[in-house]
Amino acid sequence: PHAPSSSGLAVDARGDTVTVDTGVATFHLKVGASLPFADVVVGGTPRLAPQASGLVLTDVSGTARRCAVTHLAVEEAGPLRIAVRADGRVEGAEPLQVTIRAEFFARLATARMSVTLRNARRASHPGGIWVLGDPGSFLFRECALSFVLPGGHDAPDTVLSLDVGQEPLVTGAGFELTQSSSGGPAWNS
Repeated sequence: PHAPSSSGLAVDARGDTVTVDTGVATFHLKVGASLPFADVVVGGTPRLAPQASGLVLTDVSGTARRCAVTHLAVEEAGPLRIAVRADGRVEGAEPLQVTIRAEFFARLATARMSVTLRNARRASHPGGIWVLGDPGSFLFRECALSFVLPGGHDAPDTVLSLDVGQEPLVTGAGFELTQSSSGGPAWNS
């Protein structure tokens, strides 16, 4: 456990649980729970429906596979920022490894996250040609990170910026970000 800083930021790591208190919000991460959060509390009120929230991977047959936390580690704990790494597994897709690095900031009820999805099975590339559907690959339709509010709460406006330095946009109750290709000149390969 780390004592709160003068900014009110504190982290408590005990056993299979990490709790981050930013001074205005408390984020709970727990091994076995949905990736990334087991609960989020703002102003003493739970702000997350944990059973409906989290990272879900949908395979090409339409089967939704939830991701559960397998390991937690506090990577940095400073007076203004705390970084936590949450490793996870995708149910029924053992070669897939998921890592979410979450950063929490003093006096903010937000978290910045990066998500890495890695296939531990090595793909083969005979002659240097990358063929989709290689026996080492895992085909999926969607990888979605959802945060659902508990019943009875009005959805807050979502504010986002599409690029560094760009003016933030207010999207209303939610938004969807989709990547349909790799981009660039070989977008369809």
